[in-house]
Amino acid sequence: MSYTKRTCHKCGYRDIQPNMVQKTITVDTGSSKAAFDKKSLFAATFLDDKKAGAQVHKSIFANNKRKYTRNKTVYECRDCAGGWVQRSKLGEALHKFDVFLWKLFVRAFWIMVIFLCISFVMSQQNV
Repeated sequence: MSYTKRTCHKCGYRDIQPNMVQKTITVDTGSSKAAFDKKSLFAATFLDDKKAGAQVHKSIFANNKRKYTRNKTVYECRDCAGGWVQRSKLGEALHKFDVFLWKLFVRAFWIMVIFLCISFVMSQQNV
């Protein structure tokens, strides 16, 4: 059985469809605004046509701009979707090692801060 390959909408990663997350997003497709043409302007100015005058007035002073949107189906990889990430054994080991190094760095940083505070207090007492 063959699966269709999909591309992640955010990062461009390609994988088979069961490993991707399907989402529906709203996309702006265009906009429109009430407008007038030369004929309406001529009729409103020289012929005192009420309907043409209202059309010109409405297009100049009214805020009636419409925005058109549509729903689009996109696919995201598990990393971009915030879901569970399937890693290989080597990838899992590297991830655990990175976490270990980060915890070690944070602990060493706080030990250094405490040591500097104690040495500062001791130097103030010797003066």
